[in-house]
Amino acid sequence: MDSRSSLGSLTAALVAAASLVACADGGAPGVDTADTADAVRTERAAELTWVRRVHDRVVDGAAGPGLEVTIMADGAGRPRRVGVHASIDGGPWADVAAVRIADRNAATDVWAATITPPAGFATIEYVVWAEADGGDRRWDNHDGANYRTASRRTVAWAGHHLDGDALVVDLDVDNLAYDKRCDVVFTTDDWMRSQYAASTGRYVGATGRAGIERWQVRVEPSSSAGVALGRAAAIEYAVACSFGGTSTPSWDNNLGGNFRFERARPPVPAWSTPFAAALDVEVAPDGTVFALSTSDPPAGAAPGSRRWITVYGPDGAWRGVVTLPADAERLTFVAAADVLIAEVWAPDAAQVRRLAVRRDGSVAWDRTGPRGWITVAGDAAFLIGGGEIARLGDAAPVAVACAEPTVAPSGIAACAGADATRVVDVDGGAEVATLPAGEPYAISDDGQIVVVGAGAAMAGGYTTSLTAYRLDGTVAWRQDGLMAPPDHGWGGPRVLGDCTNHVIADVLGFVDQPATGASVVLLDVATGAARRRVAIEGGVVQACPAEDGRFHWNQSYMRYGRWSDALDPADDGAAIEHLDVGFNGTIGGLVPGGRTAYVQTTYLGAGGEPPQPRLVIAEPGGERWSDYQVVPAGAGAPLIDAAGAHAVVYVDGALTRLDL
Repeated sequence: MDSRSSLGSLTAALVAAASLVACADGGAPGVDTADTADAVRTERAAELTWVRRVHDRVVDGAAGPGLEVTIMADGAGRPRRVGVHASIDGGPWADVAAVRIADRNAATDVWAATITPPAGFATIEYVVWAEADGGDRRWDNHDGANYRTASRRTVAWAGHHLDGDALVVDLDVDNLAYDKRCDVVFTTDDWMRSQYAASTGRYVGATGRAGIERWQVRVEPSSSAGVALGRAAAIEYAVACSFGGTSTPSWDNNLGGNFRFERARPPVPAWSTPFAAALDVEVAPDGTVFALSTSDPPAGAAPGSRRWITVYGPDGAWRGVVTLPADAERLTFVAAADVLIAEVWAPDAAQVRRLAVRRDGSVAWDRTGPRGWITVAGDAAFLIGGGEIARLGDAAPVAVACAEPTVAPSGIAACAGADATRVVDVDGGAEVATLPAGEPYAISDDGQIVVVGAGAAMAGGYTTSLTAYRLDGTVAWRQDGLMAPPDHGWGGPRVLGDCTNHVIADVLGFVDQPATGASVVLLDVATGAARRRVAIEGGVVQACPAEDGRFHWNQSYMRYGRWSDALDPADDGAAIEHLDVGFNGTIGGLVPGGRTAYVQTTYLGAGGEPPQPRLVIAEPGGERWSDYQVVPAGAGAPLIDAAGAHAVVYVDGALTRLDL
């Protein structure tokens, strides 16, 4: 067949197969080991956004065995035709049309084409294609090698489905020997830390094809896996069987690509554009993207030494630029006020200049004030630092004196003082209450209960008690004998936000670190009653509540770099979500469904090259992964931001917005 446009080279790092589980049924001896060397692919290929073959399988039909090919095509432009271009046993090439069988999501369709060859065929060679109006045809030709499938394979994948927390895989197995052993080698974290082979296989029945039996392998996580497959966003695997006691298995690894079961919808690239150099990126909940650039001025921008905010609409259309001073360095989109805040260098090192920019490019306000950070509580955003707190909005912020503040979504803040803890209304500046001195640690969402840390000073600045006060000064509850580290004074954001309050709704969270070992502790904010205590490992910082209703904390550097954990206070079990961010990885934020979006980069060890960065969507409650390589490799750390159902990533000259 003549060459077609390549879809990118696939590189694979291969691992040996794990041990197989014994099972048996009748047959004659024999083994086919053609696929053994490429049993498991441990580096994912780039996801194809126009058309790609997913898998094929031999099926029984009225006219005899046929080949069913499943195809995934970009549905955003709704291609009018999808199909395969095939040759049977080296004969002439011909098109076979496919039928759309499912909408995978808003931008991707699933198609199926069935090739019905003459009886007795040996091999079908094919490529897949999709064609839009006007005849623009795109191809997936297996990197120029074409796809080839034999009519009779020793082991052939036939389907999969989820049964509770187990993945059930159907196999068509050639009856080559009485003794058979079948298994699945799989991963739930893209081969980063896990390769499991914990399953059982059993004979199901005949297939209607002479000598071909249907087998079923039930894949369950081992005790070391730490994840229920029924809750995993994606399971990648290869299948294998061995015959007659031989130690060498025969594989079906989907022509080197592995099979993949996906419970969660993957991110869908909405649009991508070249972008020369970005310092920061932000995305609004409606999908508008803002990129802070140091490149040459765009057309229409004033010349000179400047930086620019380039604005792209939800549809990816360029909407204009906003000129900033040359020292602008960071963007923050405040959804509640619908303004973008740019931070700019100020001559006084203790201060920073902030400009609030509206969507039309006009400047809402321009203010120079103490350094600090922006924190989000509920739908509100506050500027904190330098002994001040101010609500952020379209109007210039009005600062209220407040040292080491803890703030509630209602706008009630608790402030530290030498002799007392002051409770103030951020909007008007009025003092609401005066409570005993200590570190303001948490405040209820309505601002009616303030938790103050106090007690004897300990190594590392730890507090030894937490006391909850009502605004009239009475004690709601007290917890003594703790080692709960304070957070104020760290000088910057941690985990998924700033720990200016340790409360989610009616739950208070903290890390207790006595000599016996650290635990995440969740208390009822009104009564102090314990809700959960979960033991954790590693050096940690304080549990920080986030908008998704979980408590997040950073673990120290581990084998693969930085990592972060989260605990769901509504979960009665001890499930902890684990995020391997990598040495240069970046957490972007939280998206619908309690998921976390981040870009992961991982260092593989001396002499090893880091894999290409991946956008990862981590599902809540345990290791739940859905990851797609959507950005090219690059030496710099990736940039990411997430809001609403959208994420934006920038790596190595490409700015991409995705729908989650």
